[in-house]
Amino acid sequence: MQLVDLHRRTAADQVVRITLATDTSGRLRLGDVIVGGGFDIVDSPDDEALERRAESSPSVIRAVRRWTLPDTVSADMQLLVCGLNPSPTSADRGVGFGRPGNRFWPAAVQAGLVSRPFDADNALRQHGIGMTDLAKRTTKRPANSPRRSIKRVSSESND
Repeated sequence: MQLVDLHRRTAADQVVRITLATDTSGRLRLGDVIVGGGFDIVDSPDDEALERRAESSPSVIRAVRRWTLPDTVSADMQLLVCGLNPSPTSADRGVGFGRPGNRFWPAAVQAGLVSRPFDADNALRQHGIGMTDLAKRTTKRPANSPRRSIKRVSSESND
């Protein structure tokens, strides 16, 4: 949740320095963690280089905050809600399904899945419900999402 907090405190397109703790497992794809947090890596090392850095010592990576939503996920979540990609309204509000008229949050509250609408942190911490997007690029309509992004994610998920 530290990347989520950093994302919320940072303006879009601002460059930040992120210190990554040592990862002794060597299996964590740190580049995916940074992108999932709503950032792009500035110096663009590949995942293997990031893993080598993380295995040897803490690393500092320069990243730029993107106009998107950070993933709210944890190892002990019970359910992962996956949207296609953030809308401008959701990206501005900092919460998925944030467009007026979107029925996700009212339905989730009425079904008893969450207790507070438009609060992804509470959904994760209190109810074990995480949120992510298939594509991180913010667009007005899903049809405007770059097909390459969706095809890339789709092919990676089939590996």
